[in-house]
Amino acid sequence: MDEQGDLDVRCPQCRTKIQQREGDYLLVRNAILRVDLRTAISYAKCPRCKTWNQVSLRYLRSAMT
Repeated sequence: MDEQGDLDVRCPQCRTKIQQREGDYLLVRNAILRVDLRTAISYAKCPRCKTWNQVSLRYLRSAMT
């Protein structure tokens, strides 16, 4: 798969595109995000079927202080 395709994330249940690369940006197509503070893994909620999907964002606690 090409570099751009590696960053695309689709919902595994309904196949709606959640995240995609657009030029030099990574676009998360849904504004509802959740972060697990223990692991710093981010999830985006699918607008169609409402399942949570892991996206390529990391929460950095030191950036908020």
